[in-house]
Amino acid sequence: MHVRIPPSACEVETLFAGWRSGLPGQQGSKFLTGARDYVAASLWRRAGLRINETVRLQVGDWHPQVGSSGVLHVRCGKGAKGSGPRQRLVPAINGVDRLLAWWMSQVRGQFGDDPAAAGAALLPSRCHNSDGSLRPACAETLRQGLAQAVAHRLPAWTGRLTPHPLRHFCATHLYHQGMELEAIGALLGHTWISTTARYIHVPAERIEWHAAGQRPRHRPPPATRPTRPARRHCGDPYHARRTVTMRWQLRLRAAERGVFKAVEMRRLLAQAGLPISAGKMSALWSTAVAPVSIRLDDLDIICRVLGCDAAGLLVLDPAPGDPTTPPRTPPPVPAAETIGETWAWNNSRPLPRPAGGRTRPSIPPV
Repeated sequence: MHVRIPPSACEVETLFAGWRSGLPGQQGSKFLTGARDYVAASLWRRAGLRINETVRLQVGDWHPQVGSSGVLHVRCGKGAKGSGPRQRLVPAINGVDRLLAWWMSQVRGQFGDDPAAAGAALLPSRCHNSDGSLRPACAETLRQGLAQAVAHRLPAWTGRLTPHPLRHFCATHLYHQGMELEAIGALLGHTWISTTARYIHVPAERIEWHAAGQRPRHRPPPATRPTRPARRHCGDPYHARRTVTMRWQLRLRAAERGVFKAVEMRRLLAQAGLPISAGKMSALWSTAVAPVSIRLDDLDIICRVLGCDAAGLLVLDPAPGDPTTPPRTPPPVPAAETIGETWAWNNSRPLPRPAGGRTRPSIPPV
């Protein structure tokens, strides 16, 4: 079996710190493509996205208003055995929210198209379609951008560090930070926890395996991890015992509207055009854990029935017993005269470009 061992945390930080500091020295289109490749690689490193999932991201898939840190709607997740693409919501943890706020506010609008247009690529190329929109950057282009940065900033890993080992690094890093395997598997889009376990790279003396279940017995200290019951399957979107970072407050919002039974909620949703089976409605009603994936159309109907927004249903759940976690404040909205271009998300119209062309390149957030 081919094992993709990722670089150490120090080596990865050296690569991205040098890459980040070198971006402002580039000019024109080189800065735009360099920043795009940096954002793509950061998504692999921080959120564990697959390269094909990254290529297909659109501007409308970034929802900064959902929860406390925002979510990315991955529409084209990897399927299994002909099941087709599997969608999931990826919370913008591990600095992804600050990265995308910088990208949308200071860089994305300088590519020359309308980021607020339907279907606008989150990571565009420099090639135009017949309607004037920009094509998304292809997978090979993003691979080459990472390879060039590795050859320049981390030459010891030239030819060895590809996008997939960065997914392994993301899983290993989050595991060392105290995140459970079930939550890591949900973040990466895995169906089985055994798949996620192969992404975790720790010293052999720190991990033991059960003979029957093949589950890692090692866990971080109790003070640094949430205590939740463990289970093998991490692909069930409605299982209440799964460890995640967001709470599902359907019953609370329904109680505020005077709905106290699942059958009443199911009837209201059916009247609004969203028929739900009794089993699925029972699972959504009884759980306090956010589902791994939910269609945005269905979420919109649920919000309209309850008279709330998505932030009222999906609430970020910080790790219990972690007094060092500071309260998060949303990033400030840059003024139009300071960014020179639009930042557009969720169908907002672009801001006018001031006279004088592009603005000076800025450094991405850490």
